Amino acid sequence: SDLDFSTDPSSSTPVSRRSVSTTAHTMMAPSTASTAQHDRRLAILPFQYRGPPEHAYLADALCDDLADELALVRGLVVISRGSTRTFMDDRDPRRLRSELGADAVVDGSVQTDGRRIRVAARLDDAASGAQLWNDRFEGALDDVFAMQDTMRRRIAESLRVGLTTATRRGDASAETIELYLRGR
Repeated sequence: SDLDFSTDPSSSTPVSRRSVSTTAHTMMAPSTASTAQHDRRLAILPFQYRGPPEHAYLADALCDDLADELALVRGLVVISRGSTRTFMDDRDPRRLRSELGADAVVDGSVQTDGRRIRVAARLDDAASGAQLWNDRFEGALDDVFAMQDTMRRRIAESLRVGLTTATRRGDASAETIELYLRGR
């Protein structure tokens, strides 16, 4: 099994060997961690919500799902939501780079209107602040769980492509990247 819960000899607290052995470097501060050169740090800002208060939880739920999905991407370190929550009012990707060491930033919004929901998401380069990717998703609130799963998968796949493209820009010509993105 991937997860093996046992007890830490120094305490009675259960410890997951998988999380300790495979992700220990992601929990350390950048100054003390020796991460691989290809690891990119991603910050996901809490999505802004516009609509009736009873649906505000959707923005947090989508961010949580997105962070969980992207944390599984090899070569990607997702910065904790606790760290990014302090940037609710100052969403400048360059500030997230300087303060959290982020290479890229996901930002977005969730809107509800009656029985409809719209989510807009974008990926920004943290060094330049330039937008690398964006998309919108719409659906009925009645199917919010199915739509949330679809959005989470589409956003995660698009972000994988955007991050891979941003990482490989030095390896490929602009024309090659453009043709690749059109094909996707």
